[in-house]
Amino acid sequence: MSAEAMACARPVVGSRFGGIPEVIADGETGLLAEPENANDFAEKIGRLLDDEKLRERFGQCGRARVLKLFTWDAVTARVLAAYQAVLT
Repeated sequence: MSAEAMACARPVVGSRFGGIPEVIADGETGLLAEPENANDFAEKIGRLLDDEKLRERFGQCGRARVLKLFTWDAVTARVLAAYQAVLT
């Protein structure tokens, strides 16, 4: 869901768990909180609520990241490159 929000130029807070850090670049396109740490999540959300310029910057940078890395063309190119690397 982070990528969808970022595609809509919305700032995001996610957990530093699983594949989420591959989508959210901490401090660049959003903020990452420690897993199962409600206080850390609350602090990160509060930081965004208090800083309009940060929300705008994360929103714009997040959208740019999604358009660069997560379009069908970009994903297909990476999958094709991975297959070619295995087959050669």
